[in-house]
Amino acid sequence: MKVIMTASRNNLTTTENAERNGQLRFIVQQRLGITGQPVEGFWKGQPERSYIFHGVNPDGLELLEALAVDYEQDAILVVRNDCRAMLYSYDKVWSEWGCDDLGDWQKVSAHVAKMFDGYTVTRDGQHYVACTRDARIAAERRSLSLMSLVQLEAVAYA
Repeated sequence: MKVIMTASRNNLTTTENAERNGQLRFIVQQRLGITGQPVEGFWKGQPERSYIFHGVNPDGLELLEALAVDYEQDAILVVRNDCRAMLYSYDKVWSEWGCDDLGDWQKVSAHVAKMFDGYTVTRDGQHYVACTRDARIAAERRSLSLMSLVQLEAVAYA
């Protein structure tokens, strides 16, 4: 499975977040032998430097969950080997993890990705979302509608 997570917090400086993410990546490399691949995560339009850790086993997931708590993360994204995406959210009151099935981890266009609250962009520019097939289709339709409106406006003002 793969896990996408960050050590960043919105209330910290860019330098502090870079240091925390460096620590996260180093710890995972040392403890699990997995090098995190940098990705750009987006949540509600706000970017955050994240890492995708490939080849995580159940014991490794436990370590990543503990690190997420240490770095005060509200959630991590877990993508199973069958591409099912699960959002693991930490409940601070009960000190336990909950899990929500988001659908499948899917490669989409940049336009479609931006129709979602959260998406990931890899270093090679590929866009991914975690959603159901129906949600992806609806986003593709909205994206096409918006692109058509922009094209019509361009023609109208030309």
